[in-house]
Amino acid sequence: MVTLFVYIIIYIIYNLQTISAQSIPPTCLPSSVCDGKIPCSEHGHCYYDLMNFNTQDQKLEDCICDSGFATKVTDSISCCYEQKTQIMAFMLEFVIGFGSGHFYLERTNYFIVKFSCYCLFYCSFYTIAVCFCYNNDEQSQKSATATQKFFNIVLILSCCLIIVWQMIDATLIDINWFKDGNGMMPHPW
Repeated sequence: MVTLFVYIIIYIIYNLQTISAQSIPPTCLPSSVCDGKIPCSEHGHCYYDLMNFNTQDQKLEDCICDSGFATKVTDSISCCYEQKTQIMAFMLEFVIGFGSGHFYLERTNYFIVKFSCYCLFYCSFYTIAVCFCYNNDEQSQKSATATQKFFNIVLILSCCLIIVWQMIDATLIDINWFKDGNGMMPHPW
């Protein structure tokens, strides 16, 4: 039930983002031209190294993006891509789980795999364990069968595996390991 509720909330948030992105026209217009050939948007500024004091390995004239913006390889104007935030991805993955941080980062394949594994685990194992392995009479509660012991072990190991997977995933998002669905790194916190 909780899984379905989380999925519905994520679906609503995604649709709201899609609708708001479609209703607002793109605001990425070139505001300046660096080095005579690189158009730089209003989310960046030209870096001029007149004294050859080059500490960041920048070209003589480069477009430096403002915080939270980046340039995709396919963009014709620099600094047009608004990066996803690392803290949002981490909080979604840490608090909600179920791959929601990957959904926010638009890594839909990974989200589908992780969410499907959670659903499969919760639905199948708990249904099998509760419906088929446990009886309410006192005789069966005193003597656990081999099937009950097996399913108890599988449930405990599966639960531990899911918790470890969740912790590893949240840690990898925390150290900014994953790129988003567009191949860009999230904006670090």
